[in-house]
Amino acid sequence: MNIFEFEKLIKQGELEKALEYLKEDIKTAEHYNDLLKNANLQESSLIYESIQIISGLYGVFVVAKKILETERSNIEDRKYLEIKNKGEKNFTSTSAKKEASYTAYDYKRLENLIDGYVEQTYKNVSTCQSLLSFHKEAIKGMIE
Repeated sequence: MNIFEFEKLIKQGELEKALEYLKEDIKTAEHYNDLLKNANLQESSLIYESIQIISGLYGVFVVAKKILETERSNIEDRKYLEIKNKGEKNFTSTSAKKEASYTAYDYKRLENLIDGYVEQTYKNVSTCQSLLSFHKEAIKGMIE
């Protein structure tokens, strides 16, 4: 499945199927997070490979989050306008916005989950870069 199919599922409200699209990437992100958490990235070549893989995951998660963010916002805007256009006498913008946000709750929940992986992969790339830099300095110190 490509990202356009993911977007189609999101637009159709098929959030569980869309999450399935990300399942392998989430597993991979968790794997590399566990390697870092347990200090199991020791070799420079493995760290370098990890940077590439985690960076790729970051890209997938960022795009998925943007798709979710856009669709959630569209749903909320449509609901808000629907409420506003009813022309009820007791209309308030605040209550309409709150009701509109409830309409897109599941989208927001999934968006937040993906945002967590955006942050995790971003931080993990940074950590790997620091480890790689440390390795380079250690090797340089051994040569001198």
